Amino acid sequence: MSLLKNSYICFFLLVLISCSQMNSDEKETLFSYSGTPFINAKPTVFIAENFDANTPDCIAVLPIELSKDANLNIHNVDIAKLVRHTAYAHLSPLQYRDIELSKIDYYLSKNLSLDELSSFLQCNIYLTGKVTRFTQRDLKIYSNISIGIELKLVRNDLNQELWSGKQRIDTHGGTMPLSPIGIAIGLADAAKNLEAQQHVRITDEIIRSLISTLPDNDKLEFAINIENSSKEMNNKTDIQNAIFISEKKSNLSQSIGAYEEINNINKDLTKKQKISIFEKRILENDLSLKEYNEFNQMQYDMMKYDAVLLRINEMVFNNVYDNETYFLKGRIHLKKNEFEKAEEAFIKSAALNNSDSLSLNALGYVYSLNNKNSKAEAAYVMAINNDKSNTFAYLNLGILAMKNGNYDKSLEMLETAGVFAIKQSKYDHYLIAKKNILSLKKHNVEVTSTLSALEDLEELINRER
Repeated sequence: MSLLKNSYICFFLLVLISCSQMNSDEKETLFSYSGTPFINAKPTVFIAENFDANTPDCIAVLPIELSKDANLNIHNVDIAKLVRHTAYAHLSPLQYRDIELSKIDYYLSKNLSLDELSSFLQCNIYLTGKVTRFTQRDLKIYSNISIGIELKLVRNDLNQELWSGKQRIDTHGGTMPLSPIGIAIGLADAAKNLEAQQHVRITDEIIRSLISTLPDNDKLEFAINIENSSKEMNNKTDIQNAIFISEKKSNLSQSIGAYEEINNINKDLTKKQKISIFEKRILENDLSLKEYNEFNQMQYDMMKYDAVLLRINEMVFNNVYDNETYFLKGRIHLKKNEFEKAEEAFIKSAALNNSDSLSLNALGYVYSLNNKNSKAEAAYVMAINNDKSNTFAYLNLGILAMKNGNYDKSLEMLETAGVFAIKQSKYDHYLIAKKNILSLKKHNVEVTSTLSALEDLEELINRER
């Protein structure tokens, strides 16, 4: 009996050793995948014959569903939300117009039909999907995670399927380092323990594999969305709370009294508890400007745009505001497709603090939406003057130059964006820069040396880290 037991142990150790040695000689770069052992079935892909004739200019990612007969035994992760966030992240570097998830959810909360939703989003191409399996088996020295996903791209106005893909991936042995895309969407930070990181990693791997089969549209030259301007624009805590389900439920009836106590344990309160406290203190006229802005931001993150906008208008009327107040006001107007009002709000935000590059980024973005390209360029230049490593501004300057036919300048701006993105570990901005540099080839621009230089820098930075 002991001989049989020892044989099993030796077998598993050999498996683990072979896994750890796999791909050891391959070149690794900062943004490359790590060669983690996966058992991959190739994705099954369908592309409509007339895809090129109906190539989308935008893609809106709808909520992902669980298949009715899905095989699931992992319950501490909202896999549907994880898949959706990951799909959105992998679509972002492509050249389709970006529709942020919060904007989609805001209009979905109004129980609109797909036709009505298309009108508000100004987009009728939807990515839908379902999870068919999400399981984990732990044999102490050997673990396995398995995931199956089906994605579909449909054109609503024609009721036509343009693309679909389905795949299953299994992991075997050891643990999996996170890929850079997890960093790009904030999921790496949100996954606070090793087990959650493995769930992020395998989801990232299967979505990357599926989205890589979706044709891009290299005819498009859209400005990068302001919501992708910086990591600060995305709330890591919200992602964590949405996707990684806490084993301990918070007591929402907890009551906090003194202002000092709020500050001391602020990090331990749930968002609902904070809002309840803020609402009580508003009635007592006991909030500072900073706290008003924090309260507005929390409700904005909960998609209570109308309530926040009403409060901001009251604050402005009472002369209680700063650049952050107007910056959030502009973001709300963008969500509601009120571009002229968004422009006015961002102008005011930038005027109140002309050293704030984020406000200038937003102003440049909304100028481009309103077809005021010379003003957009001026705003981005000002933003770069405040922040010489502003990848968002460089990217959009590169896209503007491409639109204007100034391809040499476009290459210069996009290369600069790529360099700073590598140095700052902004994987999404790096991929966007590379995609747009590649698209310059159709204008007979030599880009091979630029791309090689970026890849060499990527490898150098990785070695130094």
